[in-house]
Amino acid sequence: MTGIVIRATAAGKAANDGSMPADMLCAERRSPRVGAINTQARMVVQALRRCLEGNDGPQQEWIGLSLGTADGANGIVETSLKTAHGTGFEDVITAWYATGLPNSTAGVVASLEQLLGPNLTLLGEQSGLEAIVMACRLIRARHVDGMVAGGFDTPASDSVPGEGETAPSAPVKTALPGVGLLMLAAADDADSDLVRILGWSSDMAGGRSDDDLIAAALAVAGRTADPSSVRRIVLDGDRGDGDYRAATGPIHLIEVIGAAPASGLHAFIAHGNDGKAVCLLLDIPSSANGEIGEEQRDH
Repeated sequence: MTGIVIRATAAGKAANDGSMPADMLCAERRSPRVGAINTQARMVVQALRRCLEGNDGPQQEWIGLSLGTADGANGIVETSLKTAHGTGFEDVITAWYATGLPNSTAGVVASLEQLLGPNLTLLGEQSGLEAIVMACRLIRARHVDGMVAGGFDTPASDSVPGEGETAPSAPVKTALPGVGLLMLAAADDADSDLVRILGWSSDMAGGRSDDDLIAAALAVAGRTADPSSVRRIVLDGDRGDGDYRAATGPIHLIEVIGAAPASGLHAFIAHGNDGKAVCLLLDIPSSANGEIGEEQRDH
């Protein structure tokens, strides 16, 4: 059996006021292994553990971590810059930016959970889905047995500028804390009842149509189907009040999988506010129930 199977998923979303439920964060606040565990890491650790609990693979698998985040640790960066401008760079403590950079979350989480595989961090609004693509590439190349991949964000500010708006006085969209992770592994004959990722594609320039994205994903999968015949689930860039930044795409993907759409090929396409798009070609097993239309849009 070909493709990358989704063995387990975990998602967490803050309430509309930005508050996070207790079960969205791991209980530990400190660890002898990594020291203090910040909110970002606690959120990712909790979702990671739920994914690993649903993983029925061998205990000694070489599992890695691939994460995407849009905001990273803006608070740490702002503190470092203000200190440097205010009293001089010599007063900036190395640990601030060494432990506050976005990629430290992947490192802290991987160390805390003793993952044996690589840990990666991608930046950008669509980076949660790009992190899933990167994980699929590593698994397909047999560099790792499995990967936990997806996106997370805990925005440093309460809101971010709307599309095309950068002035502080411009209307803003609320950005909420969220996390969405998938446990991915190479498919085998025992995985016939699991959803598989067969191919992927992306548009970083904003000029490709959805059919172009599907055709590129089909090529990666080695399929020759007509793109117009593939069911599609489209996540538009305008996400209203449900914007979890880099976590939005993975969270919506998890919700689509949980809704058990009709069996067969499905193209999950997410458009960002910046015009960039990512496409994942899914194979839904015949055991799935329910039905979705030829095109489902989420605003």
